[in-house]
Amino acid sequence: MNVDKRFVVLIVDDDADDVFLARAAAQQAGIPVELISVENGDELYGFLNQKGRYAGVRRPDLILLDLNMPVIDGRQVLQELKQPDGEFRSIPIVVHTTSGSPDDVKYCYEAGANSYLVKSADFNQLKSAMDNLLKYWFVTVYHP
Repeated sequence: MNVDKRFVVLIVDDDADDVFLARAAAQQAGIPVELISVENGDELYGFLNQKGRYAGVRRPDLILLDLNMPVIDGRQVLQELKQPDGEFRSIPIVVHTTSGSPDDVKYCYEAGANSYLVKSADFNQLKSAMDNLLKYWFVTVYHP
């Protein structure tokens, strides 16, 4: 636990409005985070493997993953990143999506998600959820 460290949160979401709101909510949480966003699973892999414009980027401390995206969707990303022998399996993944479907929740936890949050249309609820999320992952728990 080191609140002086600037943590990297990678938002994987194709909806620019959702990314904007997540950024605004996170900035009010008081936890030093650098928020970076990519629009789909393909861009996520480029980021994690430091390809092209992502050369030299720091590995994220947390991934916020939407499920429903073009190119490579969140379900496939989750399954691939959490493979037992996967290079990135230790990065915590919080699914942050509009779906509250019990089937989606079950699937994501079985695939290795560390948490599952349903996006809220209410900014105060989003702010509260983001505050709790960031404090939990970057103040309460320890990272390798």
